Amino acid sequence: MAQFTISPSPAVVGAPVTFNASSSYDPDGFITDYRWDLNGDGTIDAYGQITSYTYFTPGTYQVTLYVTDNAGATAQSTQTLQVAVPGPAGMPPMGGIPGVYIWGTDTWNITVNGSPSWTSPHAFRIELRTDGTFVNVSSAPGPGPAPLGLVPEPAEEGWKVVFEGEVTSNRITYTFEVRNATSIYFEIELDMDGDGVMETSPGFVRLRQLMVNPPANPFVVGIPDGYEGPFVPSVNFKVCYVFGYERHFKLTLCTTTIEELEGSSI
Repeated sequence: MAQFTISPSPAVVGAPVTFNASSSYDPDGFITDYRWDLNGDGTIDAYGQITSYTYFTPGTYQVTLYVTDNAGATAQSTQTLQVAVPGPAGMPPMGGIPGVYIWGTDTWNITVNGSPSWTSPHAFRIELRTDGTFVNVSSAPGPGPAPLGLVPEPAEEGWKVVFEGEVTSNRITYTFEVRNATSIYFEIELDMDGDGVMETSPGFVRLRQLMVNPPANPFVVGIPDGYEGPFVPSVNFKVCYVFGYERHFKLTLCTTTIEELEGSSI
């Protein structure tokens, strides 16, 4: 049986990717030959149980492993690999995986990522709240339709921000910072299946470089206990369930931290 792993997946342009077929096996003999088509063009690009390859053009690639056993029997397995242009520091390797990504180091970033398979616009709505103030809020649309709006509510207080728009195969990134804040509320809606109805699910929300899911959506992130610096996405923030969040009232239950979530995903 031919089977293999790809690491990392998705991949980025200019960085090596490792293909490992050590889990392949032959129930009545042993495998004698491993051959790889790493870009889907039908040509063998590499040999051996483990190999590496570097892609220099972004896109979607079909990777096929061919194995032969000691009796001459053959088998093959194919996987799809997304290769993307590397983004700014801290940007996760989202490739063509649709969803909403929350990431960054000194500035909070929210990227709404479409899919190469989406041929029609998929609507999204993101509502943020904080017990401090939002500052330096901006958007950076990628190729494709621009976001429909960025609406601070109310503008004079800056405690609530709403992002609305559509993505197809493109992505849109919003950035913001918070001042005098101990927590941020996220409510994220996205039409994942293209039926015109936006869903609210933690499954398409991915946090930081390791792209872990929050336990719920909506959810709240909070500053670590005893921390006195700026509330930025690189700190080990709490991840909380939320039962109510208004300007001067919030009811949350913090059960984990981002580093605990990241540790459980490795």
